[in-house]
Amino acid sequence: MIERHLRHQEIFSPLALTRKLTTMKNCQVIQMTTFLDYQYKAKSDFNFSRTPYTQVRQLKIDQVAGTHSVRFKLSHQTPEWTTVSTRREVKAVPTRKGSAQRKLP
Repeated sequence: MIERHLRHQEIFSPLALTRKLTTMKNCQVIQMTTFLDYQYKAKSDFNFSRTPYTQVRQLKIDQVAGTHSVRFKLSHQTPEWTTVSTRREVKAVPTRKGSAQRKLP
């Protein structure tokens, strides 16, 4: 049905396709209204700068019980792994009133 309706149309962008589909009579278009910015979430929650990626020879990324950690080796000959947490530390900043503290990312 969609192909039959759009066969004589020239569509060059997703917006034009959405407009054409919304004008069809026997078709309902469902559009996303809310979007989650995963890149912002990853940057605000995780800190990957503690891992020297240019020097890493072996890398393991673990998620156990809600904690994220990176284990790495800088040489294939060393048997021990270096473990680094990827969670950002939450800085506690005193508020203006009393000794109560609020958390900042």
